[in-house]
Amino acid sequence: LDPHNKQHWPGVLKIFSKKTADELKGRIDAGETHLNATFAVVSVFSTYLSSWLDRGREPLDVIEDAALVLGFVLHWRRHVTSTRGLTLEANFLTRETFLDIVTSCHGCILRFIQFRRSSGSLGALLSS
Repeated sequence: LDPHNKQHWPGVLKIFSKKTADELKGRIDAGETHLNATFAVVSVFSTYLSSWLDRGREPLDVIEDAALVLGFVLHWRRHVTSTRGLTLEANFLTRETFLDIVTSCHGCILRFIQFRRSSGSLGALLSS
Protein backbone atom coordinates (compact mmCIF):
# COMPACT_ATOMS: atom_id res chain seq x y z
CA LEU A 1 0.00 0.00 0.00
CA ASP A 2 1.05 3.56 -0.65
CA PRO A 3 0.50 5.53 2.60
CA HIS A 4 0.87 8.82 0.72
CA ASN A 5 -1.83 8.06 -1.84
CA LYS A 6 -5.15 8.10 -0.02
CA GLN A 7 -7.02 7.01 -3.15
CA HIS A 8 -4.83 4.02 -3.96
CA TRP A 9 -7.51 1.86 -5.62
CA PRO A 10 -5.50 -1.36 -5.91
CA GLY A 11 -4.86 -1.16 -2.17
CA VAL A 12 -8.49 -0.36 -1.36
CA LEU A 13 -9.72 -3.28 -3.44
CA LYS A 14 -7.21 -5.60 -1.79
CA ILE A 15 -8.00 -4.54 1.79
CA PHE A 16 -11.77 -4.69 1.34
CA SER A 17 -11.84 -8.02 -0.47
CA LYS A 18 -13.48 -11.33 0.37
CA LYS A 19 -9.99 -12.84 0.64
CA THR A 20 -9.01 -10.35 3.37
CA ALA A 21 -12.33 -10.89 5.20
CA ASP A 22 -11.88 -14.68 5.04
CA GLU A 23 -8.32 -14.38 6.39
CA LEU A 24 -9.50 -12.21 9.28
CA LYS A 25 -12.37 -14.60 10.03
CA GLY A 26 -9.94 -17.52 10.14
CA ARG A 27 -7.71 -15.65 12.60
CA ILE A 28 -10.71 -14.73 14.76
CA ASP A 29 -11.86 -18.36 14.78
CA ALA A 30 -8.32 -19.31 15.88
CA GLY A 31 -8.66 -17.08 18.95
CA GLU A 32 -7.57 -13.63 17.80
CA THR A 33 -10.84 -12.02 18.89
CA HIS A 34 -9.27 -8.56 19.01
CA LEU A 35 -9.74 -8.56 15.21
CA ASN A 36 -13.55 -8.58 15.42
CA ALA A 37 -13.91 -4.83 14.81
CA THR A 38 -11.44 -4.93 11.92
CA PHE A 39 -13.39 -7.83 10.41
CA ALA A 40 -16.64 -5.86 10.73
CA VAL A 41 -15.17 -2.82 8.97
CA VAL A 42 -13.62 -4.90 6.18
CA SER A 43 -16.85 -6.85 5.65
CA VAL A 44 -19.08 -3.77 5.62
CA PHE A 45 -16.79 -1.74 3.37
CA SER A 46 -16.50 -4.72 1.03
CA THR A 47 -20.29 -4.63 0.82
CA TYR A 48 -20.07 -0.89 0.16
CA LEU A 49 -17.71 -1.40 -2.77
CA SER A 50 -19.78 -4.22 -4.23
CA SER A 51 -22.90 -2.04 -4.17
CA TRP A 52 -21.16 0.19 -6.71
CA LEU A 53 -18.76 -2.09 -8.57
CA ASP A 54 -20.50 -5.45 -9.00
CA ARG A 55 -22.43 -5.60 -12.25
CA GLY A 56 -25.64 -7.50 -12.78
CA ARG A 57 -26.89 -7.31 -9.21
CA GLU A 58 -30.57 -6.94 -8.45
CA PRO A 59 -31.52 -3.35 -7.56
CA LEU A 60 -33.16 -4.36 -4.28
CA ASP A 61 -29.98 -6.18 -3.20
CA VAL A 62 -27.92 -3.08 -3.93
CA ILE A 63 -30.34 -0.89 -1.98
CA GLU A 64 -30.22 -3.33 0.95
CA ASP A 65 -26.40 -3.28 0.91
CA ALA A 66 -26.27 0.52 0.84
CA ALA A 67 -28.72 0.65 3.77
CA LEU A 68 -26.55 -1.83 5.70
CA VAL A 69 -23.46 0.33 5.17
CA LEU A 70 -25.34 3.48 6.21
CA GLY A 71 -26.64 1.79 9.34
CA PHE A 72 -23.19 0.50 10.24
CA VAL A 73 -21.39 3.84 9.97
CA LEU A 74 -24.20 5.67 11.77
CA HIS A 75 -24.22 3.16 14.65
CA TRP A 76 -20.41 3.25 14.81
CA ARG A 77 -20.42 7.06 14.96
CA ARG A 78 -23.15 7.04 17.63
CA HIS A 79 -21.19 4.52 19.69
CA VAL A 80 -18.05 6.67 19.55
CA THR A 81 -19.86 9.89 20.46
CA SER A 82 -21.71 8.28 23.37
CA THR A 83 -18.80 6.32 24.88
CA ARG A 84 -16.61 8.02 27.44
CA GLY A 85 -12.96 8.05 26.39
CA LEU A 86 -13.60 7.68 22.66
CA THR A 87 -13.29 10.55 20.19
CA LEU A 88 -14.31 10.90 16.58
CA GLU A 89 -10.78 11.96 15.69
CA ALA A 90 -9.16 8.84 17.16
CA ASN A 91 -11.90 6.21 16.83
CA PHE A 92 -13.84 6.97 13.67
CA LEU A 93 -13.49 7.87 10.03
CA THR A 94 -12.50 11.35 8.98
CA ARG A 95 -15.42 13.73 8.55
CA GLU A 96 -14.82 13.77 4.79
CA THR A 97 -14.81 9.98 4.51
CA PHE A 98 -17.95 9.69 6.62
CA LEU A 99 -19.79 12.26 4.50
CA ASP A 100 -18.56 10.63 1.28
CA ILE A 101 -19.95 7.27 2.44
CA VAL A 102 -23.29 8.75 3.51
CA THR A 103 -23.65 10.72 0.28
CA SER A 104 -22.65 7.85 -1.99
CA CYS A 105 -24.94 5.36 -0.19
CA HIS A 106 -27.83 7.78 -0.65
CA GLY A 107 -26.84 8.11 -4.31
CA CYS A 108 -26.64 4.34 -4.66
CA ILE A 109 -30.17 4.00 -3.34
CA LEU A 110 -31.60 6.94 -5.25
CA ARG A 111 -30.18 5.87 -8.61
CA PHE A 112 -32.74 3.07 -8.59
CA ILE A 113 -35.59 5.03 -7.06
CA GLN A 114 -35.34 7.68 -9.79
CA PHE A 115 -36.14 5.04 -12.40
CA ARG A 116 -39.24 3.78 -10.57
CA ARG A 117 -41.71 5.56 -12.83
CA SER A 118 -39.91 4.87 -16.08
CA SER A 119 -39.39 1.12 -15.70
CA GLY A 120 -42.31 -1.28 -15.48
CA SER A 121 -40.77 -4.30 -13.76
CA LEU A 122 -38.21 -2.33 -11.77
CA GLY A 123 -40.89 0.15 -10.75
CA ALA A 124 -43.06 -2.70 -9.44
CA LEU A 125 -40.13 -4.13 -7.47
CA LEU A 126 -39.21 -0.80 -5.92
CA SER A 127 -42.75 0.16 -4.96
CA SER A 128 -43.27 -2.98 -2.86
